[in-house]
Amino acid sequence: MSDLFEEVIGGLLDASHSLIPDDLPGVVDDAARALGTGGASIYVCDLEQRFLVLFDPSRTEARTTLDIDGTIAGRAYRTQQSTRSEGGLWMVLLDGADRVGVLHVVDVPEEATVQRHLERLASVIAELLVSKSAYGDTIVNTARVRPVTIAAELRWSMLPPLTFENDSVSLAANLQPAYEVAGDSFDYSVSAACAQIALFDAMGHGLEASRMSNLATAAYRHARRSGLDILGQHETIDTVLNTEFGPDRFTTGQLGDLDLHTGVLRILSAGHPAPLHLRGTKLLGPIETRPAPPMGLRLATPDVVEVPLEQGDMVLFFTDGVIEAKSPGGEQFGWEMLGDFLSRAAASGEIAAEMLRRLTHSVLEHVEGALRDDATLLLLQWKAPRSADQ
Repeated sequence: MSDLFEEVIGGLLDASHSLIPDDLPGVVDDAARALGTGGASIYVCDLEQRFLVLFDPSRTEARTTLDIDGTIAGRAYRTQQSTRSEGGLWMVLLDGADRVGVLHVVDVPEEATVQRHLERLASVIAELLVSKSAYGDTIVNTARVRPVTIAAELRWSMLPPLTFENDSVSLAANLQPAYEVAGDSFDYSVSAACAQIALFDAMGHGLEASRMSNLATAAYRHARRSGLDILGQHETIDTVLNTEFGPDRFTTGQLGDLDLHTGVLRILSAGHPAPLHLRGTKLLGPIETRPAPPMGLRLATPDVVEVPLEQGDMVLFFTDGVIEAKSPGGEQFGWEMLGDFLSRAAASGEIAAEMLRRLTHSVLEHVEGALRDDATLLLLQWKAPRSADQ
């Protein structure tokens, strides 16, 4: 069986170089059948992370969607655990740690070796889904269950994967309204020494806000990749936004740098709400960040705050659209509700990405789907010191 598995994976990799997105379902189905099953189907996650959508470019009828919160397929996605049912085996599709969908395989033999081979096949399929999305629109369009604004098109084109995780650090982010988001954005970079993060919230709405947020993200990446620390990154963003948009437009934001060896987190805040610090299931409260004016105004050099984290500590960064989200009756989501949700989610033992998914949906439910401002969250966890030889 091992030789067969190597042959199947080798054939899939050999074929992958010339695949267009539309070819992927057929090639995956063939690979699953070659492993002794009745075939396989790919479901991709929609932008709002509510539905799993069948990826089948040959279908002309209405698309097949499964609810993430109410199906066996959704359970596999939420828990990242392979789940058997009468309909077959459901496995999460992970690009690194980022959940991109699920794989459904039917008529699966009971042997544990077969399931393990299928789970490894799912890993390869997830990587192919992401890489082939750059060569055509079929996969991207499948993940959209309703129209996307041009501003949101710009936003999604700039975002990194929503999740990263290794033995030292975990990062998970989410933003809403997924199909209309404009001015909010996030970015991150993980190296051997540190994890760097950024959150942005450009003033205004629509295309101008999206353009400003894109420029802030690009300036941040340029400064970061040039080796500048977070003060240098701030200076670059502040200058570029002021030059391109003038003195009357600005972007609030936060920049962070986590030392993976020591757990020291450095934070620079420019007009953003203070992040929340969680230790175990205990909320330690907001981190005092001494915020400076927003970026683009060229008004002040901000302070950098250092926060020593303990192993397992989490820090939740977020834009003001989260705590200022109002119900139809005028009640804000607020700090208390946000902190309570975070503590309860930590106690449940959920993975970080699932915590963020449910938290953003709770904000949407609070406003009954009518967000007046973008709402973005990024959860950073220092898991353990990175060893000196890594």
